[in-house]
Amino acid sequence: MGSAISSSFGPFIQSLSSIGPMLNIIGLFSIIAAIDYRDLFYIVIIAFAFSAFNIYMPYRASSLIRSNGGYYAVTGLMSGKRAGVATAYLYLIYGFSTLPSITLFLMSFASFFMNSFYVEMLIPVFYTSIALYAVSKGVGRSINIMKALDIIEIAFIIALDGFMLAHPEGHVPGPNEINFAGGSLWSGLLFGMLMFAGVGSAFFITENTKDGRKRVPLGILTAFIVSGILMSLSAYAVQSFLGEKMISYSLNPYIIVDYLRSSAGSIVYYAFIFFSVSSAFNLTIGYLNSFRNAVVRMSLDNIFEIDMRRFYALIFALNLAISWGFYLTLGVFYGFIIVSGIVSSMYLTVHLISTVALSRHEISSRRNRYMAILSASFLILAVTLVYSIIADATSDIMIDLIYLAGVILVSISILFHFKGKALERVKFGGDEA
Repeated sequence: MGSAISSSFGPFIQSLSSIGPMLNIIGLFSIIAAIDYRDLFYIVIIAFAFSAFNIYMPYRASSLIRSNGGYYAVTGLMSGKRAGVATAYLYLIYGFSTLPSITLFLMSFASFFMNSFYVEMLIPVFYTSIALYAVSKGVGRSINIMKALDIIEIAFIIALDGFMLAHPEGHVPGPNEINFAGGSLWSGLLFGMLMFAGVGSAFFITENTKDGRKRVPLGILTAFIVSGILMSLSAYAVQSFLGEKMISYSLNPYIIVDYLRSSAGSIVYYAFIFFSVSSAFNLTIGYLNSFRNAVVRMSLDNIFEIDMRRFYALIFALNLAISWGFYLTLGVFYGFIIVSGIVSSMYLTVHLISTVALSRHEISSRRNRYMAILSASFLILAVTLVYSIIADATSDIMIDLIYLAGVILVSISILFHFKGKALERVKFGGDEA
């Protein structure tokens, strides 16, 4: 794959866009508030702190391996073929679930303003078509699109936070008022960590980046620091601005848009809507860049063989089926919570497996000083996943059921399908340090 990116700014934009700062504010903040509105700020802070350990894996791995296979390539090269293929399949579930999650958010967002059956049903069709068209033009061109939107989005968020902090209607509870062992906090933390899940997406464009082993890790680290500070500030600003209205916000997350309109005027109101949609679009492009590159590499590695036309068609069909299915049955916002929960659980699982694989490499290379970071990352990921599964069992059991079904199906496939010649054909391409 040719190098289309010649500086660290490209990987930085790829990772930042895949985080989706404005979408986190209007989307994931609202899910966290619905679960535990009092602890919003602390959940974001804890998620940022925990994720500081977790980004070490893609940061370190991208300096060792130049492969668009990302997590599954690291696992396959360092823990064997079966582990690598299992990680690839779990990543496929994550990848095919992410676009429906974003689309369901947009449908839910649109229903608050329009409440039109036809408009909401057409959103998955037009949105998916535009996103797939942009990604099909290549990594370099799509990053240029994201770059322009990211710069003005960040400027708007900073200005918005300044306004909300200057007009507080309440305060953020002190640490002594928070139950840090509460199940709702840990359930919310699952979505808090999802905010930073995309930071490692630049790992999947290393083959497209000149001197990728140096520029990609720097882009990942910079994007994480910028987004973490921004999200922490925004969580504090939102909770201070809404005050007692956080209860209403937890029941109707989009009510913050009306509050901003009454406090800041129509210009801020329309700007908020525009940047929420543009952030969703940027996140979609960033994620699809990573997913498309990973699937191309999977095809070359004889793991998941599919041409790009069929791949795009499959994404389109699955997104329509899932989005329309939830819209016509359980509702789009509930669907957004369910699918986002599955995305987060799969992300944690893939990250856990890859962290174990990288740990094996560091031990064999006698880099013991790095093991403390990887051990902390593994513990954080494992505890978060277990706590969230337990919490979901008492609130949204559907997330657990779908997650477990996916893990079981992947395990069966690895045990009974990928063996003999099928396993022998598997390889993990790219350059290893």
